[in-house]
Amino acid sequence: MNICGMKEATLLRIALSFSLLGLVALFILTQSMELEETKIANFSGAEAGSIVKIKGVVSGFSDTGKTARIEIAQPQTTEVFLFKSSNLSLEKGEFVEITGEVSDYNGRKELVASQVDVLG
Repeated sequence: MNICGMKEATLLRIALSFSLLGLVALFILTQSMELEETKIANFSGAEAGSIVKIKGVVSGFSDTGKTARIEIAQPQTTEVFLFKSSNLSLEKGEFVEITGEVSDYNGRKELVASQVDVLG
């Protein structure tokens, strides 16, 4: 092996080491980030495609099999839609935290849930 080959191998090891360190740092950073809660009153100002988290009381729930519609009150109300991958049963009065993506549908904002957690 000549000197050029040794320098290339050393540079490759250094580059791989820093890449690995960067990935580990990004993983740690994303684990410590928490999404801030959005109030329903401010929900209409959210950009389509943004991820939001809302908390509120279930004031309505309907299940159509593959989808569900959840009405959440904070005291303002909004509808949340969920494409279900598992069974979900909610009762009026339960306190929930919902994370999802804002979308525009027929000129109004709606939340398409990716996660629904019952808090009480």
